[in-house]
Amino acid sequence: MAQREESVTPFRDRAVALPLAFGALGTFLERWDGVRSHLAWLAGRLARATAEVMGWLGLPTYQDGASLYAVGYSIRIVPECTGLAASLLVAAAVATFPGPWGKRALRVLGALALVEGLNLMRLVSVLLVGTRSPVWASRLHAVGFPLFFTLLAGFFWARWFRREPPSR
Repeated sequence: MAQREESVTPFRDRAVALPLAFGALGTFLERWDGVRSHLAWLAGRLARATAEVMGWLGLPTYQDGASLYAVGYSIRIVPECTGLAASLLVAAAVATFPGPWGKRALRVLGALALVEGLNLMRLVSVLLVGTRSPVWASRLHAVGFPLFFTLLAGFFWARWFRREPPSR
């Protein structure tokens, strides 16, 4: 049993340290002026996607760059809203697990699609709630979604960690 524990420990260290490092890198990049202009472009595309979803839901939304205006409420999508830090964290967490690189790459792409899809859902939800109650939209944005996504990520990571032990 000691042999198994020794082979698992470096993997566990890497499985925790690498995603945290990439998450911190993403947070730094979101705030670095050299990257913010590129993220502003991405924020505009995210605003366009949010406006499209709001239109599908039958709620007219006007987009001006990265700003969205719905009936009685508006939001501005800033570079920190693009999900870069979360995407890097998830990509690093997924890539940490052993397996062929092709399978890892597919997992990373799937995880990135999931993160960006959840981010789009978050923006649409904040805008929808904001049209009814700006106070609740602010609470949802500041507390609700960060708590929800943290718990969701922890649940999936722990479940995946238990399901796919390292093969050495």
